[in-house]
Amino acid sequence: MSRTRVNPLIVVLLIGLLLVLLSGGSLLGLQTHAPGYLTGAQGLEPQFNSVYFDGKWWSNTEKSGNPSSMSFGYSMDFDPDVATDGYPDLCASQQPITVQTDMEPKSYVWNYKVETGKTLENGTIVDVYKQFEMYRYKCDWAMDLWLSGPEWEAAVKNAPVGTTKDYAGTKGWIKLVPRSFVYFEENPDEGPFSAPAYIGLAQDVTWAGINKDGSTQLNDPQIASSEDLIPKAQGEVVGIYYERGGGDIMTEDKLLSYKETELDPEIFRNEYWMRIDLMSFHPLSWYDLGIFHNWKFPSAHLHFLVYLFVVGEWTVYFKTGEVPKLEPHTPIMQVTDVLGDWLRNPWTWFWLFGLGSLLMLVLLIVFAPGVLTVIAVWVLGRRKGKG
Repeated sequence: MSRTRVNPLIVVLLIGLLLVLLSGGSLLGLQTHAPGYLTGAQGLEPQFNSVYFDGKWWSNTEKSGNPSSMSFGYSMDFDPDVATDGYPDLCASQQPITVQTDMEPKSYVWNYKVETGKTLENGTIVDVYKQFEMYRYKCDWAMDLWLSGPEWEAAVKNAPVGTTKDYAGTKGWIKLVPRSFVYFEENPDEGPFSAPAYIGLAQDVTWAGINKDGSTQLNDPQIASSEDLIPKAQGEVVGIYYERGGGDIMTEDKLLSYKETELDPEIFRNEYWMRIDLMSFHPLSWYDLGIFHNWKFPSAHLHFLVYLFVVGEWTVYFKTGEVPKLEPHTPIMQVTDVLGDWLRNPWTWFWLFGLGSLLMLVLLIVFAPGVLTVIAVWVLGRRKGKG
């Protein structure tokens, strides 16, 4: 039986091709960083895109220093410095935007004449109209924003008591990406298009304090009185922009401006932007009796009301699934309880008792030798009595 020889070059090429496929093409520089998605059940997808901090932009593609942690997407983790420099991690997570299915959407329907006297194949002469239908859906959205870090990031070293690193002035930019979430009886000529019409707080921000032992105190008055952000109070709205950094604010009137006219898809974009302004966002740090260090990290829970416009040429059938309610996030902290560990050590009490007894004896010899004489006479007297 003859044995077929395999060319070693072919083996090498096959192994190389396998490595390229397993790496997603990154070995050849072909890898694309296409975004994923948080959920496919809603028409507007928020993404934590970047922060404007210390006069500079920071994002997955922009870096103005040597951050110890930086990740943006459907959640966020940003630490602009090394762990011992003082800034704790600025973190965020979210619940997807979901439609309140118990609320009927507000609808707008209109016709627009696009052609007069068109002759059909059967000879009928007609006027041609485009019919547009738009729905305004009421939606829920929630996010958590918090600080997390070890004890040494709760206070600035070699600084006055209570001094902490503050994220005041930082702006968190969120990208809002329209996603198709409607089903049409027939394919529309254009659309469907979706856009946010309103984003505002449905209730006051819920503040929580994360204590040094890791416990959470909801509605913490100490945290609520020291932290500040925009939006903060029920009814406060955020601006909706066409681009990051500002520019023209998107308004409901602008979205309705094409009503009774031909649909202008330029009014609807493939992305919108909003921001959260941190006016004061920092840990609390203090010392009891000037010795025992205590600290807290803040956590903010924001519950938004969102109105979303969806427009197309045909009747819309909407479906959505329930999403669990977002609970305030409790970050995990590294806690060093030096005093507690020291007091729980049995050798600590042995040495405390020994050194304390020795100190007491020295004090009696120096300041009250008569007491020692009385004790000695009493002890010797007891021994003689027993003899």
